[in-house]
Amino acid sequence: MSDEVWRGGQTGRDDPDPNWARLRELLKRHPEPRALTFDSDGNLVVTEGSADTERGQAAERDALAELLATNEIVVLVGADRRILVGNQPAAQALGMTVEGLRGRDLLEGIEPSTREALSARFALGLGRPGATSQLVTVPVRRDDGTTVWLEGRATNYVTDPAIGGVLVRAHDVTADRRTVPVVDASSLLEAIFEHAPVGTLVLAPDSAIVTVNPALCSLVDRTAEELLGQLVTAIIHPDDVATFATLHQRAVQDGEGYAHEMRFVRPNGDEVWTLVAAAPPVTASERAYVINQVVDISDAKRIEGELAHAATHDSLTSLPNRAMLFDRLGQALARQQRHDGVVAVLFLDLDRLKPVNDKLGHAAGDSVLREAARRLVRAVRPTDTVARFGGDEFVVVCTDLTVSSDVDAVADRILRAFDEPVDADGIGVTIGVSVGLAVLYPNTAAGAEALLAAADEAMYRAKAAGRGRIERIDIPH
Repeated sequence: MSDEVWRGGQTGRDDPDPNWARLRELLKRHPEPRALTFDSDGNLVVTEGSADTERGQAAERDALAELLATNEIVVLVGADRRILVGNQPAAQALGMTVEGLRGRDLLEGIEPSTREALSARFALGLGRPGATSQLVTVPVRRDDGTTVWLEGRATNYVTDPAIGGVLVRAHDVTADRRTVPVVDASSLLEAIFEHAPVGTLVLAPDSAIVTVNPALCSLVDRTAEELLGQLVTAIIHPDDVATFATLHQRAVQDGEGYAHEMRFVRPNGDEVWTLVAAAPPVTASERAYVINQVVDISDAKRIEGELAHAATHDSLTSLPNRAMLFDRLGQALARQQRHDGVVAVLFLDLDRLKPVNDKLGHAAGDSVLREAARRLVRAVRPTDTVARFGGDEFVVVCTDLTVSSDVDAVADRILRAFDEPVDADGIGVTIGVSVGLAVLYPNTAAGAEALLAAADEAMYRAKAAGRGRIERIDIPH
C-alpha cells in the first residue's frame, strides 16, 4: 500500500505546479476504493484501500494480541507446522526467547513415536476449519536437555482472517506429573502380594515353601497353613519334579532365573498346567530365596491339545486321519529296518453303507461309521493303528509281527466284528467289510505308498470276489 501527500497543491514529489488539476491526476493514479484523510499539519493524505480495511486489520491485530497476552501458553502455527508467533509463557516453558519460537517446528522435542501420531492428527485437523482437537498431554525435551510436560488443545483458525493459523493453547503440567502421593511402601507391597491375580510362591534353598499368596492357594486348592514348610515337590506332578528341582537348584547356586511349564496336582488329583517364572533369587539373612510367579495356563493347554488332535484325527470318528496314518506307517517301516520284523497293512471298505445313506440319511450313515470305528478298535491289538482313510474306507497298520500269520488273526477278528447288526440312529442295519491285506517282509525295499497301494489292490479283489472276505498280497510275492 502506498500513500501520497498533497500540500497546498503539491503532490509531495518534485512538482511545484499548484494547479488543482494535479490533485485530480493524483487521485486517478490510485485504484478504488481509496481513503482521503488529513494529517496533523492539515495536508491531504491519499491512501490505497478503504478506511474499513484499515480498521478491520487493526481489529484482527488486536484479537491476536489479546490471545497472546494471556498467562497460558499460546502459539500460532502455520499450515507447515512452523510457529508464526508465540507468547512469553510459551517461550518460558520451552526455555527460549519469544524470537526463538518463530520458525520452530511445533512438534520439536517430542519423542518420535508420539510425534508421528501427533503429526498425523495435525494434518487431519488442517482439513477441518474451526475444529478443536482432544486434550493432549506430552513430554517435550528442551534444548538444555530437561523435559517439560505440556497439556493442551489446538484449534484450526487457518481460514479465520482474524487469526490465520492453528492456535495452540496449553499449560505446563510438569509439577503435577512430579507429584507422587506419599505411601507406606511396605504396606503397598503387602497389599500387592495379597491381592495379585497371579500366584506367588517363595521357596527356600531346599525348595521348602516360605510363603504363598491367596492366588497360589486357590490355584492348588490348599490353604497357606497346609503349604508353609513343606517341600514344593509334594504338590508338583511326579513327571515334572526332576526338571523343576534342577531349575530351582541352578537358580540358588548360579543366580539364574527361569521360566518353565509344569503341572501342579490338587488334593482331588486334578492336574493344573502352569507357567512358573522366577527372577534371580534374592538374599535375606545370608540365604537365597526364589520368588516364583505361577500363572494358570490350563485353558491354553486344553485349546492347544484340541488343535493338535484336530490336525491329526478324523472329526467324525476321532480315529487318526491320513496325516497320522502315514506318520505311524513311516515309524513302523523304520522299526522294521532296524529289527527285521514283519509289517502288515489292512485296507478296509465297509459293504452296503450307501443304501443306509440313501434310505435313512447321512446322519444315520455317520452313526454307522462311528460304530464301525469302535468295533475296529476293539478287534485289533493295542499296538496296532486304526485310521479313517476317507469316506467308508479304513486302514489298519500292524507292527511287531513275528510271523505273517499273526496278521491273519487280526483280519479274521475284523470280519467277525461286523457279524452283528449296527445301530443307525435306532435302526439296526446289517453291513459288512471287505479286507485287503498286504504283508511286507524284512529286507524288502517298499515304502508306505507301495504298501498301501498293495493293500488297496487286495481290497478291490475282495469286493470283486463277493465282499465280506479277505484277500492277501505278500511283498515280495
